[in-house]
Amino acid sequence: MVALYVVDVWLKYGRTEIFADFGSGDNLRVVEPPQPSLDSSQSLDGVVGVLDAGQPVTLVVDYVAGLKGYLELLETLVDKLSINGFTPKDIEIRVTAWRYFSEHVERECISEVASHLRRRGVEKISGLQPDQSEADILVSPAIFWGGGITTVHRLEKVYTSIIPIISYGGAVAEILVGRPQDIGDRISELVMQRSHLASEEAYDIIVLGGPGHPTDLYLSSSIHLISAVGENVKDKVVIIPLECSGGLGPQSFVDTLTKKVSDDIFGRWVGLWAERAEKNKICMVTATPSSLVEKLLGARHADTLDQALTYAWRVKSKEAKILVLAQSLGSRLENI
Repeated sequence: MVALYVVDVWLKYGRTEIFADFGSGDNLRVVEPPQPSLDSSQSLDGVVGVLDAGQPVTLVVDYVAGLKGYLELLETLVDKLSINGFTPKDIEIRVTAWRYFSEHVERECISEVASHLRRRGVEKISGLQPDQSEADILVSPAIFWGGGITTVHRLEKVYTSIIPIISYGGAVAEILVGRPQDIGDRISELVMQRSHLASEEAYDIIVLGGPGHPTDLYLSSSIHLISAVGENVKDKVVIIPLECSGGLGPQSFVDTLTKKVSDDIFGRWVGLWAERAEKNKICMVTATPSSLVEKLLGARHADTLDQALTYAWRVKSKEAKILVLAQSLGSRLENI
């Protein structure tokens, strides 16, 4: 007798997690984020070693919520500074969450960074202000985001940069150190390599997990996750849980979504969603009203992950092959 087992898959959804019973595991592949690679002692030593101990040092942190290993990297950097003669009072950290275009999400990101680094004794932690254009150290992840590669938050003067390369599943894969203009080509090459999730099998249903709160508070700050579905992926059912309890987002995003204007950034993300919805059937697990999901996004609405899975099985079949990407940050699915 062959023993059958059921697989409960849990995905982040707002401040909590949701799950569904995916049945027997024969037709299911769950991809968890890879373990982060933080073997960067020599690189970080090189960065810290050229700074003058005892002098104030400013770190600008370009923050992406939900990255595996990123907060640990920041903690390691602060520890390195302490070992090399910098006291917590010498260290000032300025946080930017510019990718989300949301003051509320940025405040939550600043709070998240502060809650970790204050354990190291660092008290001067705040948001990066528009008139602050210099840093001793910039920490900025290079990640596949919204259909392209976002690398560094541009400042007028940076002494050196620490650039974590983000892999599929939103994990720190390796760390580059140097001036972005000197290693730009290398950054792009590594991100395209690391973000790609290969598969020898074809799947019928794709489930895209996300980082949850605070980034899925609004549709505007989480819609970019659809870029994990490559442009050559078609005829799939794509399930994407985005709570969106805060609503659609800023008025500029709403105007783009309702085609009143075509904002450069939001327009690209909304256009990307529309392209994927034309080639696949998207089912969104969300608090967003079903009328908006169907009318503005061309997607199926579901209140629960179970509902979405039932819909997907009805479209495909109970024997459909399912790929679950537990964390879709920084991911590219091609030829799935």
